[in-house]
Amino acid sequence: MTLEADETYIGGRAGRKLHRPVTEKHIVLTLVERQGTARSFHVPDVRAATLSYVLANNTRRQSKMMTDDAVTYNDIGWYFAHHDTVNHSQDEYVRGDAYTNTVEGFFSILKRGCTARTSM
Repeated sequence: MTLEADETYIGGRAGRKLHRPVTEKHIVLTLVERQGTARSFHVPDVRAATLSYVLANNTRRQSKMMTDDAVTYNDIGWYFAHHDTVNHSQDEYVRGDAYTNTVEGFFSILKRGCTARTSM
């Protein structure tokens, strides 16, 4: 089974308009099974200890894990049968079977839903 993991920030646009209240952004970690389901988790931070706790309790060691090049995933990759990354900072988004496009597409839909809901 191939999983993709990534995190995103969801929340208001603090400071963009005068008199707009300051809002806190929330961190969401999502695990997407390719050709399968997705699970999202609200996490307090993106430290390796926090992410590894969620991953260890919601994945299998036999999985192939795909992530971006965030440093926090370097300490987590050993847990899985295979861990591959794409280097977004070098404009690399796909390298063979290594990509995180599925989870990023999930975030796109999630954020559109959040925006539509707050603008009503």
